[in-house]
Amino acid sequence: MTLLKKYADLFIRYALKLNAQKAISGLRRKSDIYQKMVGDVIKETLDNNLTTDEKFWIKKIELLRRQLESSSEELVLTDFGARKIPDPKVYDIEIEKGRNVVSTVGSKCKSGSEIYFWVLILFKLIRKFKPLSCIELGSCMGLSASFQASALFLNGSGKLVTMEGSESLAAIATKNFQTLGLHNISLKLGRFQDTLHAVLSESQPIDYAFLDGHLDGIATINYFKEIVPFCSSKALLIIDNIFWSPSMKKAWKFIEDDKRIKVSFNLRHFGICVIDNEVIEKQSFRIPLI
Repeated sequence: MTLLKKYADLFIRYALKLNAQKAISGLRRKSDIYQKMVGDVIKETLDNNLTTDEKFWIKKIELLRRQLESSSEELVLTDFGARKIPDPKVYDIEIEKGRNVVSTVGSKCKSGSEIYFWVLILFKLIRKFKPLSCIELGSCMGLSASFQASALFLNGSGKLVTMEGSESLAAIATKNFQTLGLHNISLKLGRFQDTLHAVLSESQPIDYAFLDGHLDGIATINYFKEIVPFCSSKALLIIDNIFWSPSMKKAWKFIEDDKRIKVSFNLRHFGICVIDNEVIEKQSFRIPLI
């Protein structure tokens, strides 16, 4: 029975991969700038297609990742994030005050940082879209921020403001930015609810936003509502973990249906949204990446 399930899972993955490749090929043939851009980004990510300069930065960041993952140093952090199935009796208190978590640097890096495939998607999106003012909600140890900031560096312009609620994680991320020599990142410490408005006011107009770190549907919708009025006329919003929980699925549906989102791409893990007032017809695409 276990062997049968294994082969069934392999078959499902193979079928999804074929469907994804078909969808990507269709997007890349389009003349529409956003469909082609996302199609090219996914294809280049799947092929790990990198220039010499891109390889240089990614090798540095991935070496740092391996060092962090192998660390057994104890880590005490304050977690303001959501649980898949929250306890209603303590949920509001946890979100307001956070809950103390004892872990190790290596364990948290493995569980809290985006895997290579998905940070490469972010990297490639920035390389092609070329935003100037970027924000990230959820720094963790700064790996995804480093991918995004290195893409901005290679573009020759642009800055990233990343936000983190845990002081211990923020300290590690800041040290990592310094180690990598990335000076186009600034980190704002504090709960997103307390820091987001000031970051938006100082960074507007926002060309690019990556929403991660507080995987709660209602909170995600509220962050989306707060961010959009500060966005430039052409902006990218990436929502992380859109299938992580029932509340996140509802949040993605709400965001995808919002009239200000003109083009959306459901990648199963990420949701990519385009704001562009020049796009007349609203379009949505589903690409079953795994």
